[in-house]
Amino acid sequence: MTRNEYLQELKWELRSLSVEEQDDALEYYLGYFEDAGNDEEVMREFGSPQELASSILSKFAGLPAEKREKRKNTSDSGSSGAFTRSEVKSLDISVGVAEVVMITNDQNPDAFSLDYRGLGPGDISFGLSPFGTLSIENSRRVSFLGMIGHKDVDDGGSNHPRILIRVPKGAAFDFLKLHLEAGSFKAKDVELSCK
Repeated sequence: MTRNEYLQELKWELRSLSVEEQDDALEYYLGYFEDAGNDEEVMREFGSPQELASSILSKFAGLPAEKREKRKNTSDSGSSGAFTRSEVKSLDISVGVAEVVMITNDQNPDAFSLDYRGLGPGDISFGLSPFGTLSIENSRRVSFLGMIGHKDVDDGGSNHPRILIRVPKGAAFDFLKLHLEAGSFKAKDVELSCK
């Protein structure tokens, strides 16, 4: 078994953890492999990926997930730039209050991109982990009274919190995680698969 096969199998065994916790564990063990220099010796030391995963899961039980440093928006609308199809292995979306729309990226067919509007500075964060997880997070909450005064029609809809995710046609993920609180999700003409 190669180092990459070992780490892929380990990632599969850690699927019950959040994507960020998986990435933290894999980043640690990748560094261990690199420091040791002898992959076979490291694999003997750790045992099978299943045995190592069992040890990791027992250590993560009950611990709060640490958040990876991400870029935050600095204006109420904008774009993330592009992430290539080969970079993005998993997608982790967590939204408090916003409409999330996913469409096929016709503008750049081999890239993922993110556009947003109606979100205050710092209300959205996004980033790509070393293991290829594209995380998009909007944890800002809108109070009930704020929702009552929300008027899309008067301003042409510009203050309606919206996140537009463009994905390559036929994108395949190791994992796709979607967490919505008071938000909504729509997919329009999108072909996705999970491995």
